[in-house]
Amino acid sequence: MTAFAQADKRLADRHALIAELHKAEDHAATIKAIELQLKEAAGTSWQDSVYRYTYMLGRAVWKSEDADVGLAAAERIAQLVKQQDKNVLHQLDAMDDVARLLFGMGRMLDAARADSTALVFSDAHKEVSLMRRGKARQRLALDYSNMGDHERALKYYLDAKATFERSDTLLAMNMSEACNGAGAACWHLGRPREAEAYYKMALDFLAKSTDARKHFRMAGTLINMGILWQDVGDFARSKANYLESIRVCGAVADTATDPSLRDEAIMGRTRGYVNLATVYFAMGDDGRSRELLEMALKDRQVLLEPDDPKLLGVQDRLADLEIEAGNYAKAEVHVRRYVEACEKYFGTRSEDYIRACAKLAEVYAGLDRPAVADSLFERSITLHKTMESADTDPELAIALRQRAEFRIDQGRTMDAITDLQEARGIIERVHGPAYYKLAMYDLLLAQAYFAANDPRAAHRFATRALALVRDRAEALKTSAIPQTFSQPHLLPDALYFKVMAERAIDSTAARGSWMAELDLGVMALARNKAAYDDEGSQLGLIGKQKNLFHLAIDVAFEAARRFDQWLGSLPRSHRGRSFDPAEEPS
Repeated sequence: MTAFAQADKRLADRHALIAELHKAEDHAATIKAIELQLKEAAGTSWQDSVYRYTYMLGRAVWKSEDADVGLAAAERIAQLVKQQDKNVLHQLDAMDDVARLLFGMGRMLDAARADSTALVFSDAHKEVSLMRRGKARQRLALDYSNMGDHERALKYYLDAKATFERSDTLLAMNMSEACNGAGAACWHLGRPREAEAYYKMALDFLAKSTDARKHFRMAGTLINMGILWQDVGDFARSKANYLESIRVCGAVADTATDPSLRDEAIMGRTRGYVNLATVYFAMGDDGRSRELLEMALKDRQVLLEPDDPKLLGVQDRLADLEIEAGNYAKAEVHVRRYVEACEKYFGTRSEDYIRACAKLAEVYAGLDRPAVADSLFERSITLHKTMESADTDPELAIALRQRAEFRIDQGRTMDAITDLQEARGIIERVHGPAYYKLAMYDLLLAQAYFAANDPRAAHRFATRALALVRDRAEALKTSAIPQTFSQPHLLPDALYFKVMAERAIDSTAARGSWMAELDLGVMALARNKAAYDDEGSQLGLIGKQKNLFHLAIDVAFEAARRFDQWLGSLPRSHRGRSFDPAEEPS
């Protein structure tokens, strides 16, 4: 073998080794091998392959040293490619890898700038295909989506779609991705009908695709459809979409001979389990929710490393059940590990990390560690407010609501009211004034105003909450069949706070309806309870029923006392006679 052939084989073998070291996360060995490859590749045919190491070197240096040094290493290779390699596509690959590295670091503004530069570069060179130009737009759309700027994300997803449409051949998978992204952006912007239309377009394109992985994209779009319907309270359609996504992935998992394809299908199925679990959790059926989450956890434990955020994310969902049951010590273990994983893998500016901080704050509030809880709430909300389109960010609304509940418990009622009004404004801007979940914010405002000794304001918000869930009252009156609603406590709580406020105001005009309203609240909980078969969920609703029963007893006792006082005020000659019901005290 000639010296040239030996050198070429040595470079080829090292290239294969670099890929293995990168996959194994052996960062020190990866750095050493790449630096040697860069040195020996100069002036050889391997010089044109240097672009392949941009991301691998950047990530290895980032993980072994820090992000800035890792970024500098990646940019050094990208600059080297620009100087030595005249292949436009290689230069574009290096640029894309720098942007990918920034995305992984959570530096979203920098990632968007890098992807914008790559987009301009791709449009300026005729060698770049329409598919590649469309993908450049999709990457930029994803950057803006992760920053919460869904208006810009929608613009670039639609721009990507228009670019793919110019191709002579049908780019079905690319078109489906662009439509799916546009649907997600519309959902975030509170435009569910447009979102549904784009999701249906995505499914239509996938049906025409011959790609082996189209089933995973189909399952992902079905899950997005499920989220859409779950968000507007249509649980039948939501569950149907989640179940179909589970079926699609399950069929691939059961028949695939390619191990990587089978593993991807199993992961897709677990996503369906997790999303379906959230429906049952929202309906108060903690038993079915836990069962589905444990199925997802079992599958992911086989496929993922113990500190993988996708695995810990399921445990984070299980923490919701522990919080619901008041088991804050168990919840703290799950949520804290998830926060640490999000910080490690996604960075402190990622939506996952910001959301997890708010949940950990809620847990520490339950553990009676208010200083830690307050600090975590402040961190989460401050980071949320630095995101684009914070005024339409539902995750910010959730964090504000969680902090408000904490502040009510701490006696900081006016601070809580400020948080709740801001949170309610976000939800109304996204979903409109008739959205049923606004009732939750109104009931918390009623609770806060009660704590502030302002029953008239509490009554105003309780009445507004009742109007938002009045359809549930009508459904109860027209059918005796056990039924479930999202957040089944909303109607009973609205009735409870309304009666409580009217008692505090001493409203004589409203007294006559109190018992009927409390009966309706008890009936609502009983019907929901009858639809569940696990004790935990039933006990949660029984606790709500007890509150209504106790209030009903108080109302009945006060009515009897008023009757006795009224009877005692009558002349002695009137006390023994019968009287017309119209004369009874209200």
